[in-house]
Amino acid sequence: RIVAIIDTVITDTPFVPANARRLRTMGWLVVATQGVALLVLPLTSWIEARLPDGNELGIELSIEAFLTAALLFILAQVFDHGTRLAEDVEGTV
Repeated sequence: RIVAIIDTVITDTPFVPANARRLRTMGWLVVATQGVALLVLPLTSWIEARLPDGNELGIELSIEAFLTAALLFILAQVFDHGTRLAEDVEGTV
């Protein structure tokens, strides 16, 4: 999805509805990964308690991930607004 967004930047048309959808999709994927981590956290704690000392599965909730998701949703809104502005400019030229 990022490559598709970069491709539109290269062609000078980044403010298209597809980019806003891509950013929203990426935001929901980040939220979903944290949701899965929340669901499996009790299981990983149980497994880690039975592993030899020093072994961890490394599954945890991350405030950075939630901030990343929020940033992606905000950027999606910015791209929606940019798309509307680009359409207005095309209509006035």
